[in-house]
Amino acid sequence: VFGIEWASAKLIQSFVGTFNALLILALGSRVFNKTAGVLAAVLYTLYGNIIILESTLEPTAFILFFNLLLVYFLLLAKDFSHNPRHTATLIAAGGLFAGLSIVTKPNSLLFLPLGIVWLLFCQTGTPTFRKKLALALIYFISALAVVAPVTIRNYVKLNDFVFVTADAGKV
Repeated sequence: VFGIEWASAKLIQSFVGTFNALLILALGSRVFNKTAGVLAAVLYTLYGNIIILESTLEPTAFILFFNLLLVYFLLLAKDFSHNPRHTATLIAAGGLFAGLSIVTKPNSLLFLPLGIVWLLFCQTGTPTFRKKLALALIYFISALAVVAPVTIRNYVKLNDFVFVTADAGKV
């Protein structure tokens, strides 16, 4: 897209880092209080390793972005549990970002069972276990919708069932 001009790609990645700081501010404010959110965002922006990773085209900025959006959407779904359609949409969005995170870094597979457990046991406003299970299934299926093309491609190319990567993110 940018040809041999890497500065544009680095600029986009820096904007993603800026959004990460804003998401940390929003998450910290929602979970704790405004002071904690501001402090967390400031610490993030001043952390030297993050500054380096955001300016060297490492996938870390995007992994953080996807994971922060995943957590943010799941928290929003907990707060807006009075509207089932809105809740399902927020949980599906969280699942999509979980899938993007898994494709970017396979270690993020841990977010699937953790998200499902959170939806089953920490979700408020959903009266029955059956509804909680349906929401967890929405989360799982939306994550799987992002990961499935990679798995299918691996099966077609390698003639072996490799979910995302054969090394499980070790490299």
